[in-house]
Amino acid sequence: MEKITAIIPAYNEENHISRVLRVLEKADKVNEVIVVDDGSEDRTKKVSKSFEQVKVVSHGVNRGKKEALNTGVKHSKDRNLLFLDADLVNLEEKHITSMLTSFFESEKETMVLGIFKDGRRLTDFAMVLHPKLTGQRVLTKKVWETAYKKKSKGFGAEVAINKACEDLGIPVKRVNLYGVTQHRKEEKEGWIKGLIYKASMYLQVIYTLIKNIKPSPKLVHRTHQPFQ
Repeated sequence: MEKITAIIPAYNEENHISRVLRVLEKADKVNEVIVVDDGSEDRTKKVSKSFEQVKVVSHGVNRGKKEALNTGVKHSKDRNLLFLDADLVNLEEKHITSMLTSFFESEKETMVLGIFKDGRRLTDFAMVLHPKLTGQRVLTKKVWETAYKKKSKGFGAEVAINKACEDLGIPVKRVNLYGVTQHRKEEKEGWIKGLIYKASMYLQVIYTLIKNIKPSPKLVHRTHQPFQ
């Protein structure tokens, strides 16, 4: 069976990332684990380096999720990629196995999304509203390279990936991650800073959505018609 590289972008996640790395250490289908420390101001880098099997790559300054993912991809050995958030709660090896099994058992190339289920009401509800914005996904380098070329910012990376799959004709599958949730920005940063951070995140998503909307063929045709 093909192997896979797990990539975890992390910014100030010293209190949470070790839980994710412990699970990945046990996942036998994962060939390598790469943490991209995106200019953290805490001990994220040091905590990550305490895991012998984890490769840690650091940005000198915070460059955003899109660039953190791209740095991880550049350092990966495998054509298959597993993206995971650094602040997951209740993640277990069975969740990783479920996502990878769904990906590798497909007869043709696909992308797998990991959807929170029965973890916590707020994060479950977020998945109902916008499941395709999940940070937990399995994909190929081809999909990422196509997505990276699109106009996107930071947390708009997921939107760009979804659009890349659409452009390439690659189907998307969903796997429920039962019991899994994650820490909300307000919990990690405090209400004011957390809400500002979350607003910035959604602005990046909206920017990417707008920049990747294709105009109607009829509109394009009319726009290029000469005046009579």
